[in-house]
Formats: sequence, C-alpha cells, structure tokens
Amino acid sequence: MHKKNRPTIGFMVSGITDLFTEQLCTGVINEIRHQDANLVIIPVKYIDRDLSFPGMDRYEYQNKTLGSLLTKGNLDALIIAADCVGCLTTRDNLLKFIESFKDIPTVLVASRIDGYLSVSFNNVPGIYEGLRYMIEKLNCKRICMLGGPDDNTDAAARKRVYLNVLNEYELPFEERMFVEGDLTRMSNEQAGRLIDDNPDADAIFCVNDDSALCLYEELNKRGMEPGTDVLVMGFDNSQAGAKAKIPLSTVDADPITLGKHAMKYVMKLLNGEVSESLLVPTRFLPRESIGKIEETISYDKERLMDKDCIDSFFDEIFYRYESIEAEDNSRLRKNFRFLVSSIIDYTSDHVLTRVEIKSLGVEIRRFLKNDVLRYTDTDLFVHYVEKLFHAIEDRLGLPEEEREKQLELLLKVIIQAMDIRISESDEKLGKMLFDMKTHIKQILNFKYGNDQSYVNMVTGLYWLDMKNAFIYIYDDPVTHLEGEPFPTPEFVNLKAALVDDKATSFTARQQRIGIDDIFDNKYMKDEQKISVVMPIFFDEMVYGFAVCDMTDMVYRNGEFIANQFGAAARMIDLLKQNSVIQQQLEDSLTAMKENNIELDKMSKIDALTGIFNRRGFESVAERIINERMSNELDTVVSYVDMNNLKIINDRFGHEEGDFALQSIAEILKKVVGDDGIIARVGGDEFNFVYTGEFDESALSERFRLEFERFNLTSVKPYRVTASCGFARVKGGEHMSLRAALELADRALYKAKQIKDNVILKEID
Repeated sequence: MHKKNRPTIGFMVSGITDLFTEQLCTGVINEIRHQDANLVIIPVKYIDRDLSFPGMDRYEYQNKTLGSLLTKGNLDALIIAADCVGCLTTRDNLLKFIESFKDIPTVLVASRIDGYLSVSFNNVPGIYEGLRYMIEKLNCKRICMLGGPDDNTDAAARKRVYLNVLNEYELPFEERMFVEGDLTRMSNEQAGRLIDDNPDADAIFCVNDDSALCLYEELNKRGMEPGTDVLVMGFDNSQAGAKAKIPLSTVDADPITLGKHAMKYVMKLLNGEVSESLLVPTRFLPRESIGKIEETISYDKERLMDKDCIDSFFDEIFYRYESIEAEDNSRLRKNFRFLVSSIIDYTSDHVLTRVEIKSLGVEIRRFLKNDVLRYTDTDLFVHYVEKLFHAIEDRLGLPEEEREKQLELLLKVIIQAMDIRISESDEKLGKMLFDMKTHIKQILNFKYGNDQSYVNMVTGLYWLDMKNAFIYIYDDPVTHLEGEPFPTPEFVNLKAALVDDKATSFTARQQRIGIDDIFDNKYMKDEQKISVVMPIFFDEMVYGFAVCDMTDMVYRNGEFIANQFGAAARMIDLLKQNSVIQQQLEDSLTAMKENNIELDKMSKIDALTGIFNRRGFESVAERIINERMSNELDTVVSYVDMNNLKIINDRFGHEEGDFALQSIAEILKKVVGDDGIIARVGGDEFNFVYTGEFDESALSERFRLEFERFNLTSVKPYRVTASCGFARVKGGEHMSLRAALELADRALYKAKQIKDNVILKEID
C-alpha cells in the first residue's frame, strides 16, 4: 500500500451536471483548499431511478458501480448528499445503500437521517418568513403546497413548517390542498392536479424550485400567471427560478454555504471534535411570483447617495457572493465600492460630461468583467442602478428631458459592457467546442488494441483545464446488469496517466494498483488533489474508471468525456479480441495447410446446430429462388440475429451460449417446417428461405410465439430471444440471393432497435 501524506475525503453526489450539486461541490472545494486533505467527488447518480422514460440513459445505473470502489483504505471520511442520491427511492433502500459504507466515517449533507451526523438546512426561518409575508402583507387566506415524498427528510420538514404556519394563523387546511410530487422537473401531473383541485387558492408553496417551475408550466397551460392569478413560492434559490420570465420567490438555501460547512464539519469529525448535527439557516427572497415587489430593498434617496451604505447594498444585491467572499479576498466588493463611489463623486455637483461617462463606462466594464451577475438576479441589479440614478438626478435638480438623456447614456454603457462580456463568452465557447472536437478525434486515433492506445484518452485534456488524469482498467470487462451487485476488485490496472500535463503509459509490471491506492497512488504528485471519479462503461460492459482533476469545465462536460472514454475502451477491447481471433485464424490456416485440407472440401453442415452453414445455404438457396422466380412464385428470405449471446456467454458460460444457439436452430425448424431451408451463417446469425403460404406478418407472429413457448417451458435462468428481418423476392422479377439478404438485413436492423432486452427470467 502506498504511503499517504494527507487524508482523503470522499464526497458522494448525484450527477455533476446538476446545478445544486455543482454549488455543493463549490462550497466543499472552497473549504478544502484551506485544509491539508485530498478530495474525490463520486457521482453515483440516483438510486432506483426509472430509466424507461424517453430520453433517459438506460445505462445510467453503471454510475453506482463507483460505490464498490470505496474502502476505508482509500477514504478517511465520506460526505454523502443522501437526499440527492436517494431522492427517487424509498427511505429503506437509501438506508441500505448508506449502510454499505459503514466502515468509513460518514457525514450526511443536505439531508438528515437518525443515527448519522449531518449538515443540513434549517428549513424553518426562510419558509416561515415567506409564508408570513404572504399572509400578513398580501392577505393570503388559502395557501396550498406542492410537496415531496414523506421519506425525504427535507420534504417532510418543509411540509411540517407549512402546516405549523397555517395552524398558527388559524388558516384552513384540507387534504386536497397538499399534493405529493417527486422533487423533480417531472412533477407536472401533480402540479396540474393541485391547481385544478384548488381553483380558489391564493398562493402555492412548492417544496423546491424544480417543482415550482413545473407549476409555472401548468399555470401557463391554463392561461394563468404566477404573481397575478396565484402567488408562488419555491425553495432552493436556483438560477433557473431567478431567471424565469416571472422571477420565482424562493427560500435561499445556499448550497455553497452548506458545502463549506460540511467540509469543515467532516474535518472536525476526523479530529474528534464533533458529536452533534449542524443546521444552517435559510432566508426568504421575494420576487415577482408573489406580485410586484418594488421595495424589497430600501431605496431611500439619502441612503443611496451615502457612501457608508454601499456595503449594505452590496450584501443585499450580491447575496450569493457571501459564500465565497473569503476565498476571493472581497475582490468583487472592493470593485463595487469603487464603482459606486466614483459615480456618486462624479455626480455630486454637476451634470456628467461625455468624457466622465466614458470613464464611468470603463469602470462598469471592469466590474461586469468579473462575471458579477452570477452572484445576483439581473433584475435586482438593474433595479438598483435605476434607483441610484434617479437619486442622483433628484440631487442635481435636472429637468425631465435631461434626466432621461443622462440615464439613457449610462444604461447604454451598462448594456455595451454586458454585450462585450457576452461576446467574450461566445469566443471562449467557440474555442472550447473546437478543442473538444480535436480531443474526440485524438481519443479514437489508434489502430491496435494495446496498452499504448489508452494514452490517447488522456492526451489533449487541456480544454477541460485538466492537468492530471488516471485511467484504471479492470482485469476483464464486467458484464453488469441493472439491479445486480458489482464486485469490488482487489487490484486494477493503471493503463495511462496525465501527470502535470504530461501523458504517459506504464509497463505491465507498473500497472498493478491496489484498490486502496486508486485516489492517491505513487505516480501522483505529492500535492493536494481535488478529483472526480467517473465510470468507464459501454452499455452493460464496465471496463474501469477514470480519476481526474475536478475543474469548472468538468461540471458541464465530465459525463460527455466519460462516455468518450467508454467508447474508446470498448474499441480497444474489440481490437484486442479481433487480434486474438486473427491469430487463431492464422494458426488454423497454417494447420490446414500442413494437413493439406482445402477450403472447398469443408462440410456444408454447421457442426454445432446440424443445419446448413453459410456455404451450404448459399448453394441451395440461390437455386430455390431462381427456380421460383422463373415460375413467377414469391419467396421470403429472412435474416435472424440472436439477442444477447455475449451476455449469456459471460454470465453462464459458453456451453450455455451453445445451447441457446442450438435452441434457436430448433425453433427456426418449427417456424419454417418443410417449406424452406435454414442455416447458421455466423456466430449468432441465421438465414432462412421460406416458400410456404404465410406472409411476413404471419411468419413474424409464428416466430414470436415459438420463442415465447420455448422460454415458458425452458428451465434455464435466462431467456433465449432473437430479432428477425424479412425480404420478399417476387416471382418474375430478377433478384439475387445477396440482394435479398441485404434487404432482410436492413429490416433486421430496424427490428433490433425494438428488441427484447430482458435477459434474466428474474433477478434475486
């Protein structure tokens, strides 16, 4: 085992493309930079997610294989975003999942479960403030709730606060006023039902912003508008909610602050300093979804022109900046203070000249260049600027025409500065797309399935701002079906690495790495490491995993690059198999030559199934088709492909694979009967020619029924299935056997798209 110089903390999240997860990670990363520890982010996606919905990646479940890599040898502590990972499963299943890491000291974040230390939001202050505002200030009498599952701790806590507030204000509650959603953007049906069942609702509190945005969609379908026909409040303060057409009022539960506290907390846990869970307070942010909010910030004219109040305005407007201000050394605050002070000084006693406006424009561009709008809502910032200049105009006593002219010039400067920023972002995006395309070509730029081919994966990762990446490959690819446990490997093979921008490969002797060293091996630089681990898989086959630098670019592109790694690993594996087969073929040809066996004396019968092989089939089928064409009789030609032979071979052994092939031959005999011939023309491929009375539709149904009967009576634990494509050769028209088979093969391709993918009769 490699000697480690600092502890390694794991952070288990759902998907890294999720904004909430990104912000949690940002908080954790900002804090760990002040600690002498390594961090590895582990995106296991979602437990028990239904992958049958259109547009879903049905092999997403492979991300959970990352959990099998975690040991007390490679992690000193683990933070789990439990309610994110388990938002779509039951509480019992989530507990079983978390308990599988019981040997590793664990802290939960953004969730609370009895028996575990946790860092989570205190839901009460923000929700109470928002509901009280709507009741006391806006006179709401009937408030409904679009909630979440009761076994989700945060959803249950938010419901309790909602019910307590209604009770405190003696407001009515009926069962139809609460509908349980699933916490995702898929809650449209539940949102629509809540609206329809409560036409007299004054307001609706949504368990999170995603649910609120579903509610927006359903209100829109019914010709209703948030903030006018019904007031809406969310929870999370997501950017999507803030940037909605009607900005969403919400409870600010800052994930960055939460992640920061979680990292501090787990380090204290390692030092034996904590024994109780931690709650982080929330606050209410009113926006237009609860009506026109003109005075959410006190825009008193004297206060606007008072330099001593600049910091308080900054805190109110750029409220998201607070969570990273210490790391950023208050750079943004200083720039804001200088900008507003300059504006107040310039306009203290005279009308702005064009030179002064140009100078202010430089300062505004410098301020906006810092990407400041990510820390606030655009409408909030613009509203402040507008009020500030109205205060300046009042102080100067400008006539209305001059006021409009001055404000127009200054707002134009702001718009120009924002346009420049957008143009710069577009240029960066264009360069990134070009670099991405170049890297994809580089990944697949190999001819042989050898260890050197893996180096292509880690070459050219600069577009992701990665300087370090490690490709680990299992001894053999693992066939992993959904719902099955994944075996924990003892050793993995380090095939390639990027270390400080330099790509390298390893000899067979160097490659062997124990599972306890995967996050901190002897080839890594002896410095703090902030990494993400991603599975390398292609459909059911899992090849290994990659451990890479975690950068801002990885949040948006990490899953994409992991998919490219999977495609490359599959190609390398196929090339390896092809090389072995090629060598076996060459050895066989050599043996044949030595024994003076000629190819034209080979049997026309397939030894495994007892039916025609390709050579025998082509000689007989061509003759049948030609004879029937000359007699103006139709002939049906079919291409059949067995489904999932490789999986059966891998799972149950090649003898079972042979049995499945033999079974298909017997089934085809029953389908064709005495009205044609059948053949095995490849490993899992069959052909048949049919001259009977059934049309293609009837043949397809016979084909389906015979397979169904076989699987019902078979005692095997797996199902034998195949896909079939048909082509009709019409009498009197000339068509070769090859042309007919090509048409049947095209039909087969379409059939494969809707093939039966169920392999096991049942999964224990």
